[in-house]
Amino acid sequence: MTMNRRTVLGLISAGMMLPAQAVLARDETTRIESEIAEATRRKRPWIVPAGVTLAGNIRLPDGAHLLGKSGHSRLTLVGNGPMFIAERAARITFEGVTFDGGANPAGRDTGLLQCRGVIDLRIQGCTIGRYGGNGLSVDRCGGRITGTRFHDHGRAAVFALDSKGLTIDNNTVERCGENGLMVWRSDKGEDGTILRGNRIQDIRAKAGGSGEYGNAIGLFRAGGVIVEANIIRRVAYSAVRNNSGSNVTVANNNIAACGEVALYAEFAFDGTVISSNMVDGAWNGIEVTNFADHGGRIAAVSGNVIRNIRRGKHPWNGELGGGKGIFVEGDAAISGNVIELAEQTGLQLGWGPSLRDVTASGNTIRNCGNGIEISVAPDAGHATVIGNRIAGSRHHAIVGKQWHKTATGDLAVTGAKDWAKIMLSGNVVG
Repeated sequence: MTMNRRTVLGLISAGMMLPAQAVLARDETTRIESEIAEATRRKRPWIVPAGVTLAGNIRLPDGAHLLGKSGHSRLTLVGNGPMFIAERAARITFEGVTFDGGANPAGRDTGLLQCRGVIDLRIQGCTIGRYGGNGLSVDRCGGRITGTRFHDHGRAAVFALDSKGLTIDNNTVERCGENGLMVWRSDKGEDGTILRGNRIQDIRAKAGGSGEYGNAIGLFRAGGVIVEANIIRRVAYSAVRNNSGSNVTVANNNIAACGEVALYAEFAFDGTVISSNMVDGAWNGIEVTNFADHGGRIAAVSGNVIRNIRRGKHPWNGELGGGKGIFVEGDAAISGNVIELAEQTGLQLGWGPSLRDVTASGNTIRNCGNGIEISVAPDAGHATVIGNRIAGSRHHAIVGKQWHKTATGDLAVTGAKDWAKIMLSGNVVG
């Protein structure tokens, strides 16, 4: 194929990846870098022209501001990417620009836009799409990513590592291959990222794994994070997955159609609040786990509405399981939740010996397999079950379990006098 401007623009308009011979000539790259540098020196934005402009591997100076007209100013990647790189800057701004990765499958470990050490990163009203790696990779950055559409990335829409006061709000994320928004830290510690008001849907887990992929919002070792008021649909694994992040709040999210656990606090977390979320359709609703093996502990799970939780094959190993509305293990209070149509159980308190100081109070549990399951395995700890309303259970209202085995009759009928570590009071059944 003869490559000229007309051919390249035709490929772009058809949504096709640009071949290697379409890579920018060096003088074109130099011109774009020069124009951005001159505009920055004058403390003015570089106005991204209307139409399609080809760009690749351009380094931005401190203070660079790329300003386009939304829907009209389009920068399309040639080469393997990244398209733009910003490092050790006080401020970088992208506004109103469409960044198109050209459906390039390369760059798995990079972002179409890649920023490191940017104190105040501002991305507003942009579109970032069609790249084989992450749409945006940010390392040790602060600032705000808002009002931006991310779509069709091979890995994640945003991968944020070791953030310093980052806000990710009111964005749209669609059709990503591995995760939606990722907030990670190199070591466990305070992060403080806020993720609010984002719309996330159609997240796959094409890399496989047991849960590290396929999540709308994934936190790893990141403490002090707030995840609130996001709308999440159709994810392969979890809507929000908190792995080893302490003092995390997950609140007021609206979630449907999760392939695994909708809201997950796992491994070495230490303190989480999961409140006022709506979950409609998942393999399990909420899990707060890994107390015995990794010390995951301290949780308040309150005011959530959990419904339509079905047993099925786990997406990783194909084993039959799931169907649990809420499952907790260590040092937790579960209160004021409404759980309906959880096929296995509404509430599960503990697993084997992994149970300590859990209270379930004031929950409404309707039309589940068992209403409440409590571990009575050897060395299991204390559980207090007070003032819950349980209706329409197909098997037991309240039952003791030793791992998978049913170990008691219906404790709502017989009481818990034979089980010293269980306190029952004021529960209403029927």
